Amino acid sequence: MSKLILIRHAESLWNKENRFTGDIDVGLSLTGVFQALSVADSVPSFSVVYTSTLFRCKMTAALLLAMSKKLFSFSTHQAEGIDIRIIQDKRIDERDYGELKGKNKHETQEKYGKEQFLKWRRGYKDRPPGGESLFDVERRVKDFLDTTLKPKLAQNEDVLIVAHGNSLRALVKILDQISDEDVVHLEIPLMQPRIYEMKNGVFAKI
Repeated sequence: MSKLILIRHAESLWNKENRFTGDIDVGLSLTGVFQALSVADSVPSFSVVYTSTLFRCKMTAALLLAMSKKLFSFSTHQAEGIDIRIIQDKRIDERDYGELKGKNKHETQEKYGKEQFLKWRRGYKDRPPGGESLFDVERRVKDFLDTTLKPKLAQNEDVLIVAHGNSLRALVKILDQISDEDVVHLEIPLMQPRIYEMKNGVFAKI
């Protein structure tokens, strides 16, 4: 039996400013740095780490590993003395918000109305102009789950994933078998570990 630990990255600079971030590569706020450091002791042990390719996830993972006193590397090459290599995978990157990227969420809601705002932000198949829907994200996340994550867990590895609100919503939708209609209510808070066990290919939340 192996563990899967899901964590949404700590607060970013644009989370703090209430902007749509998407795949724009912003760093953590100072609050986010302290969030990661304070949560580190509550994260179960793990042997493999996957992050998105975006800096806020990589920085969160690095802070968690630093607090656990593990030597880590972002290099694709194996090196003597390294405890864990942080593996980056673009399939778990944040959703592309298209023309909404960088815009203030409150101002966007005021401009387009609450109904359209919620469709773009939480809807399953609603794409913001020039961007991705959650359905689009789910397709690439499912490929990551089937071809990378499940085989790794099947080797009895305990896996930590540090990713984003929407890529984790897509993954949790699959793991928890949430319907297309109900996923609009799913929220993934910052830095709150969500833990599963996998046994014989079946996931159970613990």
